[in-house]
Amino acid sequence: MLKLADFVGNESVKSALSGMLGAGRIPHAIIIEGEPGLGKQTLARIIAAAAVCSGEDAIPCGQCGNCRLTAGDGHPDIAYIRPAGQTLSVDAVRQVRQDVYTLPHQAARRVFIFPEADAMTEQAQNALLKVLEEPPSYVVFILLSVSASRLLATIRSRSTVFTLSAPGRKEAAQRIDELLEAPGGEDDGLAGLSRDKILDALDKEGCNIGRALALLRAGEDPAEDQTAAALLRLAAEGSDLDLLRAALPLEKDRKKARAILESLLAKIQAALVYKSGMGVKTAYPGA
Repeated sequence: MLKLADFVGNESVKSALSGMLGAGRIPHAIIIEGEPGLGKQTLARIIAAAAVCSGEDAIPCGQCGNCRLTAGDGHPDIAYIRPAGQTLSVDAVRQVRQDVYTLPHQAARRVFIFPEADAMTEQAQNALLKVLEEPPSYVVFILLSVSASRLLATIRSRSTVFTLSAPGRKEAAQRIDELLEAPGGEDDGLAGLSRDKILDALDKEGCNIGRALALLRAGEDPAEDQTAAALLRLAAEGSDLDLLRAALPLEKDRKKARAILESLLAKIQAALVYKSGMGVKTAYPGA
């Protein structure tokens, strides 16, 4: 089981969480924000494991019955609330609002994780707000979002927000090495990749480990990244009409459009970091 010390980079986030977890003070509502691939779900799993852990030493201890259940994705007090389609409806959140008043089945706390919190409609967010205002003492909500600004200000004001960023190049490369070497882990046929291949993927993705792994598995830029790169080229070199024509099909698929917009943001951020002189070589606009 991963522990907080195993999470790559983001030292200020880990330091703040370490103090909270060590003192047994877990906020009742946590927002983890950051672009896809930075480890939001991994960090949420670590926090959830700590919330239900019954060990006496390190939290999560990785040894108690609660930790073993969490590691196997089978803990009855940890629930994932996912959208059924492109949005998370108010009815789904109302069901959660009822469920939170059921006492924990096994652990001292119940944890509700929203992997795509920004898929909640405004009505759904308002429904969640009602329980965030006065939650039961044993409940922890963990909301994952590309940006906390996509959530209502009233939800943000009642939550502790942690912002993730990409780790350093050396740390990121070392973590990918560990994932590829782990038995039954993230290998997927990628064993034996050269260091140059790994570093090149990290450079293209601004040291975002998740996106670099996706690029390595695909053997080429994923479709949304190719579209994002094409749009960037049109913005720089094409006409307004060309850009509008290329973007028009995205109106029919909101989920695809969101993925492409996130890829655009990541590429622009990587380019700005590189231009500032603080980053490594990047392939911008990349294909």
